[in-house]
Amino acid sequence: MALTWATPPVAVAPAWDGIVQGVRASAGTRLVSGDVFVKVQGVDRILATTPEPFIRSLSLGMRGADVESLNQLLRTRNLSHGTGDVFSRSTQNGVRGLAESLGAGSDVRIFDPSWVIFLPRDQTVKELSINVGAPAPGAGTPLLVPAEELASAKIIDAGIAESLAQGDDLPLPPADSLPEGTDVLVSGEPLRLNDERNAVDAGSLAALNSVLAPGGKAAVIESRSSHGATGWSVPSVALYIDRAGLSCILVKRDGEIVGLGAAVASVQGSRSVVQAPLRSTDKIGMDPTIDPMPCS
Repeated sequence: MALTWATPPVAVAPAWDGIVQGVRASAGTRLVSGDVFVKVQGVDRILATTPEPFIRSLSLGMRGADVESLNQLLRTRNLSHGTGDVFSRSTQNGVRGLAESLGAGSDVRIFDPSWVIFLPRDQTVKELSINVGAPAPGAGTPLLVPAEELASAKIIDAGIAESLAQGDDLPLPPADSLPEGTDVLVSGEPLRLNDERNAVDAGSLAALNSVLAPGGKAAVIESRSSHGATGWSVPSVALYIDRAGLSCILVKRDGEIVGLGAAVASVQGSRSVVQAPLRSTDKIGMDPTIDPMPCS
């Protein structure tokens, strides 16, 4: 697969006063909505992925999209909450519970937007930009440097992917479409593909991201045919029949050209899924029929 990466929008500080007393994250921490990120002036501050950042104090009788977001936030924390965009008595009871859980007081009835750090989306910490014992950063100050995240993963020839992964400066080929019934696997589970079956669907990028080192140009990923067999997805033109009548694939391995037995599990269009003793470092021959090498 050919990979592209992007840096996600960063979480920034709301309007705080006081001293940073603790940070609950470090390099490599995966940040998700609802987590406590930092303690400032005795109060835990939580991350929340909401349509917009909270910017005003909220109290009984108020209405608005931010009140609706607050009710949703309270619901996700199993606290009392109202419905819709009205700050109701139920919302007030939930705010009291939220304040107490964060250390902001036992009978607080007004929501303070400084309790919540707007998290545009889940992200992984590459480096923190906040220090225990220092004054709380000003509003809008980035709290961390997020790690790059996978933006796209297009299906390409495995041999080219391996060369790109090793740093070879090659032009990216057009994306290949996988045959119907062939899955791309991560930790044994299939990834969802786009309609053209030539790239990973955006909804499955996070699963693929979780097993890759950030910044790589390409990766070789396991595939599985509809017959339940796992194998390698290779260009169909890389397969040939040797003089003994065996199905083979030609590869360059450790500087030598070798023929390997390759049982075909499925074929559609320009791709085949094969059972073969391939390695991720093998480079696949694309015109093996000129002098078929035996693989028996």
